[in-house]
Amino acid sequence: MAPSQSHGDHARSAQKAIPGSVVLFSGCQDTQESADVSNTANFGLNRDAGPGGAGGACTASLIKALEQRSDYTWASILKQMRSILRSKSYAQIPMLSASHKLNLEERFSVLNPAPSGRRRAVLIGINYVGTEAQLAGCHNDVEMMRRQLLQQGFQDSEMWVLLDDGSRTRPTQSNMKRAMRWLVSGARRGDSLFFHYSGHGTQIPDQDGDEDDGLDEALCPVDYPSYGMLRDDDIFLLLVRPLPEGAHLTCVTDCCHSGSMMDLPYNTTAGGYTLMGDGDIAPNSKFFTKFNKLGTRAENSTMAWLSCFACTVCASSDKRAPSTSAARPTSTAGVVRAAIGTYDALIVPFLVVAFLAILIANWSSCFDW
Repeated sequence: MAPSQSHGDHARSAQKAIPGSVVLFSGCQDTQESADVSNTANFGLNRDAGPGGAGGACTASLIKALEQRSDYTWASILKQMRSILRSKSYAQIPMLSASHKLNLEERFSVLNPAPSGRRRAVLIGINYVGTEAQLAGCHNDVEMMRRQLLQQGFQDSEMWVLLDDGSRTRPTQSNMKRAMRWLVSGARRGDSLFFHYSGHGTQIPDQDGDEDDGLDEALCPVDYPSYGMLRDDDIFLLLVRPLPEGAHLTCVTDCCHSGSMMDLPYNTTAGGYTLMGDGDIAPNSKFFTKFNKLGTRAENSTMAWLSCFACTVCASSDKRAPSTSAARPTSTAGVVRAAIGTYDALIVPFLVVAFLAILIANWSSCFDW
């Protein structure tokens, strides 16, 4: 926050920038990696919590916390997630960020505090089957979250599930964007919206100069080697900015480098395993720089594959960040697909201009008798 701007000014500016209410649980800090657990049974989850087997440490800790009690505040459920992970010797520290000055002592709920009865959820799980970046537990995470949402009053007909399992909608970059748009499309006061992502997360060079560390956080669609990553800037434009006043969106990102995945105006400041109270959520000083820059550009994934050499390397399959080699297109065809996929909206105008240029260049020869 700029020295000349008071907390009240920041709050009013945040409300103007983001009319809706958004709360994000991130699996770890931006600089950390999030673990893929070989057996979630080690968390002592109820037998009906999910299919068992592998899963994400963040999702498992959240589900375990919700099994233990139901009367959490925002602070206490985050503390409990951190405590559960620490007891299992995981170094990652879940974080919380929000679109407004969240009272951490208010009761936690994925439902709107003044519900309209309208609910929607998008659940994305990517195992990257058959690739160097393969994970094992992301589909299981989605199933655990689906069952948890059913207990919270959601219906299957209100959920869009994306999995790379051959039967559900494939979580390509294009489909992930479609799902995000669907989630907030027609949103209105009282709506309860939920977004869950389980897969790889990474960091790539920032393009706007609005990141202190020079890196954007990004999600990795199943087709990221060809079509690129989904940057935090794009996620903000797709999910956060369109929300109207009175709509409530809860998000969980179970992946590496996810601490500020949505670049919200307020972040938890406690970096350890404890929270002291309301003072531990504070203004994000870089938010308005980012917001002003995003406000002048269209939604754009910016061919992130060009920057994949800078992705944080995580060759181990038990971490949710892709290896550098898996992140980079390996053929000319892959590069061409990436360009087309990212700039599909420009292809037709480009072809028209190219055709006209060729026609004009050869115009005189058409009348050369």
